[in-house]
Amino acid sequence: KDFKKAAHCQIHLGKHREAAELFEKAGKLDKAAKQYETANDYEAALNLWVKLEEHSQAAKCLEHLLKYEKAAEYWEKASEYESQAKALEHAGQDRSAAQVWYKIEEWEQALRLWIKVEEWLQAGHCFKKMNMHKDAAEMYLKGGDTEGAIAEYEKIDDYKSLHQIYADAGDNVSALDVLIKGGDLQGAGEFCMKTGMYIEAEGIWSKLKNNEMLVEVYLKSKNFVKAIQLLHKSGKTSEAYDIWVKHCKDHDVLMKDVDYVDTLRKIANRLSKENRNTNAIQIWELLEDYRKLASAHEKLGHLENAATFWRNVGEQETNLSEQIKCFSKALELNPDEADCYSL
Repeated sequence: KDFKKAAHCQIHLGKHREAAELFEKAGKLDKAAKQYETANDYEAALNLWVKLEEHSQAAKCLEHLLKYEKAAEYWEKASEYESQAKALEHAGQDRSAAQVWYKIEEWEQALRLWIKVEEWLQAGHCFKKMNMHKDAAEMYLKGGDTEGAIAEYEKIDDYKSLHQIYADAGDNVSALDVLIKGGDLQGAGEFCMKTGMYIEAEGIWSKLKNNEMLVEVYLKSKNFVKAIQLLHKSGKTSEAYDIWVKHCKDHDVLMKDVDYVDTLRKIANRLSKENRNTNAIQIWELLEDYRKLASAHEKLGHLENAATFWRNVGEQETNLSEQIKCFSKALELNPDEADCYSL
């Protein structure tokens, strides 16, 4: 019998299943399989395609039968990986599908699925492949890979994000370094203040010529002498005086510092010029400067006190003419104590 000729007759009659069976008897399995497909008998077609090792055709039949996971196996055998990935997605195998998309360098497709299944590190790898370094870093952080995130942020010089990573980890030195590297000296100074890195803060505020913050550094680090000296240099006499009264007045050991004593003298002179003689007197007393004390008390109308200090000045004078001037001034202010003076 001519099964092949008979099969063609059945095709003309629209009897595709019968044609398929005849082609099969004729040994024409590929034509038989196609006729089974036309007849929507995908199981029969599948069996023939498998026999013929036509993996792609077998995979298509399996998809018609909604057997996507099995279809993916045949797509893989056929090295048709895009179709394999799609079949795996239809089968709900998102992780496996993502791996295939990644294998064939379809980064966006792989990324979509990694995010869907919350595989943040894998998503980060996709972003990295796409040169989207900031997004990659965010994914790495989400997945707990801090080092990976740092590497990505470094590629794009994202110093702000690098700073946050180091700060959150308690690595203040590195957190400060990246701020400086990024040129954010203001932020670096503020970070030092926040974390108590006062030595570093001093250098930064000095570079920025921010005396206000420098004073703050000295106060927080209890370096009151430097705070007083800087405030005086900046013309802020009142603030310098207030700090001296609050923190330094009763510390005699500081009087061994020549620069400190010199600064106090200048502050007292400025207070005197501002007619703040009551404040100036406190410093002059500490410095035992009787001439300045006499002058300050005289300006305040404390004539007896002024006379006493002029007399003290006179007693210390070695120059006779200056001694006479001082005693005369004391007598002028307080004549009642004339018997206290002798040359």
